[in-house]
Amino acid sequence: MIQRVHILGATGSGTTTLGAAVAEKIDYAHFDNDNYFFESKNNLFTVPRRPVMRDSMLDYDLRSTPAWVLSGAVCGWGDFIMRYFDLVVFLKVPLAQRMQRIKAREEKLGRKIDDPRHPRYRKYQNFIKWASAYETGGNDMRSLAQHEEWLQKLACPVLRIEGDSPLAENMQRVVDYIAELS
Repeated sequence: MIQRVHILGATGSGTTTLGAAVAEKIDYAHFDNDNYFFESKNNLFTVPRRPVMRDSMLDYDLRSTPAWVLSGAVCGWGDFIMRYFDLVVFLKVPLAQRMQRIKAREEKLGRKIDDPRHPRYRKYQNFIKWASAYETGGNDMRSLAQHEEWLQKLACPVLRIEGDSPLAENMQRVVDYIAELS
């Protein structure tokens, strides 16, 4: 039975949105890696949490919850939880769509990302540069190469979803796959 699902992909690929939708549909808990990796002060997710604290919080939540969906990549820092996964879903969304989603998310949070005089402008530009390097980056960063290498180490099934399908379609695909394997 599939009770522990991990959804990963590049920044802006929709892992959190899909994770929340799948968890709600099948009545599983939803955890997002950003809530462990970062101290969530004012929803900025810019201050990394101490690794010992982050790891113990994540491990505790996953061990104490029977059925869950974990969204967001944990490659490198969360490898110790790989053994928990019953299924991993890998989202691969085109770069242009990811950049649109990232910009929309920043604007939704009220961040002034288009004004070079605003303090967030430079941080946003650096973030976009980093996120845009996903397809071409090496194993030393959050990249397609790193994710592909990490996926090869998994002992569980991997469901790959590529393209820019609507959320409802992707959610149903994951739910159907879980039902098929269970």
